[in-house]
Amino acid sequence: MKRWFSAVLAALLAQGVCAGDCSESTAVNWPGLCRDIAEASLDGWRYARDNPEETLDIVMEDVRRGHFPDNRAHMKWMLEKIIVSIFSGQGDAWQFGVLSETQYNRAAALLRERKLIRAAPAFGEFHPFAPACGATAGGGGVPGGPELREKGAGDAH
Repeated sequence: MKRWFSAVLAALLAQGVCAGDCSESTAVNWPGLCRDIAEASLDGWRYARDNPEETLDIVMEDVRRGHFPDNRAHMKWMLEKIIVSIFSGQGDAWQFGVLSETQYNRAAALLRERKLIRAAPAFGEFHPFAPACGATAGGGGVPGGPELREKGAGDAH
């Protein structure tokens, strides 16, 4: 059950973590900004993994401020499950920080099967820089990631 839970979370969460909040027009006009958002998100998850107590302090302050009905023990459990799902381990089908077409399609199928979405954009529409990032059916980099930066495409054009 734990592996299935982790695989489902990875399929669903990893896509949002990798994509950041960049629309296609933003990605085209400001690829460096999208790269920075994606890298900051990944850095944030690394920090959360390496500093779980501080992460929980921050989350619990938001819980208190928002008057949400939650507690530290539950948030700790959630953080542990999410961290396991984001950071790949030996033999996992995903890689931290890599947007995989296979995982994207699996996440879209899960959401459609459970009637949470009616349709999902094709991988190439969702991740327009996939070819430039070296994406294949197995995986690809973040939008404007190191692969683009090395080619000098991280600046607005």
